Amino acid sequence: MPQTHKTLYTGKAHTAGGGDGSSRRDDGRLDVKLFAPDTSLSGTWNVLGVLIEFLAGPGDTQSDTALVRGTMRGGLIVPLHSHAEQELIYVVGGSLEVFLETHGWHTVGVGEVAVIAGNKKHALRNATAGDVTTIAFTGGDLYNFFRDLAVPAEPNQYPAITPSTPEQMKELLETNAKYGYWLASREENAEIGIHLPG
Repeated sequence: MPQTHKTLYTGKAHTAGGGDGSSRRDDGRLDVKLFAPDTSLSGTWNVLGVLIEFLAGPGDTQSDTALVRGTMRGGLIVPLHSHAEQELIYVVGGSLEVFLETHGWHTVGVGEVAVIAGNKKHALRNATAGDVTTIAFTGGDLYNFFRDLAVPAEPNQYPAITPSTPEQMKELLETNAKYGYWLASREENAEIGIHLPG
């Protein structure tokens, strides 16, 4: 029995330059710039007590978007705050509690996404004894905010919740001001059930 083949599209492409090069078709229908991934932040980092892996930054995506993996140990809280960029948090392990100023607290389970609009006050907490693992899709400024505060950490070795010293608090406040982010007061956190240590 004869086989029938249908050719949908053919052409020749010239690729040069490796990770910082380009690939172009001879007919002009493809013109792609290639880029090398940013490996300066490979590994696991501590960002205010959350273990972070920088999966893709604006330099990798060639846009103002970024992707990070986060692991929150049991009992960890991210206090009430806001930032201009939208944040999408996909839960891949555990159960995350999310506070949104328009909806209050709700639980986001495995396979679910928390959509946090820009400039909306929100907080996160892991009220369980186990880990919560998330993948967050956000913009370049928030990615760079995380980078500015990141210190090296070892996987599965939980860091102390920071800032735990006056110097770390000063760095957080200065970095926050640099990006124009809003942080709630101790009293505002208490109103939504978050009681920060003295």
